[in-house]
Amino acid sequence: MIAKPYLKKALYFFAICFAFSTTLSRAGINISGFMLLILWLLEGDFKAKYQQIIRQKFLLSLLLFCTYMTISYLWIEPKNYQEAIVYDFKYIYFLIIPILYTSFESDRYRDLLYAFLAGLGISLLQSLAVYFQLYDFHEVNTKSLSVHMWHTIYSIFLAFSGLMTIVLAKQEKRLSLKSLLLYTLS
Repeated sequence: MIAKPYLKKALYFFAICFAFSTTLSRAGINISGFMLLILWLLEGDFKAKYQQIIRQKFLLSLLLFCTYMTISYLWIEPKNYQEAIVYDFKYIYFLIIPILYTSFESDRYRDLLYAFLAGLGISLLQSLAVYFQLYDFHEVNTKSLSVHMWHTIYSIFLAFSGLMTIVLAKQEKRLSLKSLLLYTLS
């Protein structure tokens, strides 16, 4: 069995990898998400984790949504099972939310948010380089600003990151980091 401190460090490492690769790589999301799930299962203490999930209303509603999606298979015709599974498989990334919530203290979430913003910054630089035709990236359309994902999802990530950057800049005490956050927002 893996020692508890090493398990926590591995969970933290793969959570940072997951947050960083969210806008950069589908393979990075899949590998780090799978490793998070495996390490979370190895961590054990499911009774406390279950109580922690049940107390949080957002996670409870997420659990109810996934249960509803599973029960809805009863009304699907057998010839459409494969299509429904492909459609519902997109919601598998919701499993990461309870894993992150039950595995870390609240002071670690800021690091995950900074890793997400760093990954989005790199993705944004790549998108702008393709848009201004500085380099060609896998035959991506130069009219689109989203290199790694659909334009709609990418715009949601950009809006979320803009909002989080404003919140982080407002909460930051150090003037140098606050100015850096506001500069990257513009």
